[in-house]
Amino acid sequence: MVCREEEQQVKSEGHAFIQHIALFSFANVLALVCNGVLTFLLPRLLAMETYGYYRLFVLYGGFAGVLHLGLLDGVLIRWAARPQQRLAAELAGSVTFLLGAHAAIVLPATGILALLFHSKPWFFVVTALALYAVVFNVATLGQNALQAEKSFGLLSLVTVLNPAVLLVAVVLLHLFRRLTLGAVIAAYIGSALVAAIPVWIALGRRFWPKRRNLQSSWRVGAHNIRIGWTVLIALLLTNVALALDRIVVSIGYSIRDFAVYSLAATALAVVNTIILSISRVVFPYISNGMSREKQVQAYWSGEAWLVGLWALSLAGYFPLRWLIQWLLPNYAGSLPVLRLLMLGTGLTGIIHILQSNYFRSSFRLGRMLTGCAVGLLSALGFLMIARRTGQLSMMALAMLGALAVWWMLNEYLLGDVTGRGMGSAFRTLAVMCICGFSFIVCSSVSNAGLAATTYLVLAAAIVIYVYRSVLKAIPPAISQPIRRMVSIFGE
Repeated sequence: MVCREEEQQVKSEGHAFIQHIALFSFANVLALVCNGVLTFLLPRLLAMETYGYYRLFVLYGGFAGVLHLGLLDGVLIRWAARPQQRLAAELAGSVTFLLGAHAAIVLPATGILALLFHSKPWFFVVTALALYAVVFNVATLGQNALQAEKSFGLLSLVTVLNPAVLLVAVVLLHLFRRLTLGAVIAAYIGSALVAAIPVWIALGRRFWPKRRNLQSSWRVGAHNIRIGWTVLIALLLTNVALALDRIVVSIGYSIRDFAVYSLAATALAVVNTIILSISRVVFPYISNGMSREKQVQAYWSGEAWLVGLWALSLAGYFPLRWLIQWLLPNYAGSLPVLRLLMLGTGLTGIIHILQSNYFRSSFRLGRMLTGCAVGLLSALGFLMIARRTGQLSMMALAMLGALAVWWMLNEYLLGDVTGRGMGSAFRTLAVMCICGFSFIVCSSVSNAGLAATTYLVLAAAIVIYVYRSVLKAIPPAISQPIRRMVSIFGE
């Protein structure tokens, strides 16, 4: 009887997991449509220099999370284990602590910068970043609460709402001839604020207490920071490592070169958004009592799916190439960069979705920090060498090499958690190298239709043959068409 109940519970959790993945994926499809339009609309409407400064704001706005000092990472780790109890006890105190910490850090820093650099042309961007940090961190705290209690319905709405509001704002600003740098940055901050409102209304109705105690808020905040600061540092190093190429280009190249490089990176926002969204869904399930045997199986299956999806997604380069050549001919220089950056998305997906979540759920935070540090140092070293060439494509190649080093080290550090030897890692690397080489060769062909078709056939054959054992675990309604393809390449 007990075994039957456990089996039913496992099935129920599995169905819920699939439903949440499907719901979040659908929301991301809608969000990606909006982001995809913005990817090509903004560089078309803005001057190249203006677009470069806008992307500069977005780049450094990505590090706004450092100002929460680890609070948001601590609450996610603790709330994911017992969401209802801890949300009711700690949500109000956490947001009070967060606002107080920002007031203590942001206001004095902005005041000092205003006294020293108020006449500089970039001071407006710095001020906007300070405001965005507050909005972003408060919004993220609410999203972490939804993630912890697996409220992916509302979280999906937020995922769509943010880029949709920004897209509408950009179109209206253009129609009224008000699309300046200041206006588009204000729209960016405003869209994040609008998306946060329904989250906090829902959370306030369910978890907001009638009385708040400042001493209790301090105690809750300090406790969560002690838990989350190592994750914050690891994630900060992760973000710096992944964005280091753009940081170096923003410092060492002209704003026009930065705009060209940023367009290539922005075109990958589709893939990166999917990666981060799936990572949000995966963590609560891994941290909620999954057995070691299931963790090992989930890691192998997850990696197989990620590599397969990455290999097939590389075909997206061909329509992107056509769109850039047609809509944004001034940004044609971004195509060699885009081609190389797309090769790194497979490694980025494994690092974010699998490795980072397994490090956190198994509390191997020190190892996670080690991997991030080595990844950052590798990126820095490779980029310094690449910068001497003065070629943007070499900067992208340097990032690809750093990602490979980082991923391989993480595989080694997670060996006792995943039960995988380095032989499995080298097999995955071999599959990615073969697919990557096929992509580079096919993308050099001028006939985009022929190139895309040839590459898709090659990639599908490689992935299906190597990961045919994973396909056997797929439900029959989905797997039967795929298994027919497997028979072509042999068991």
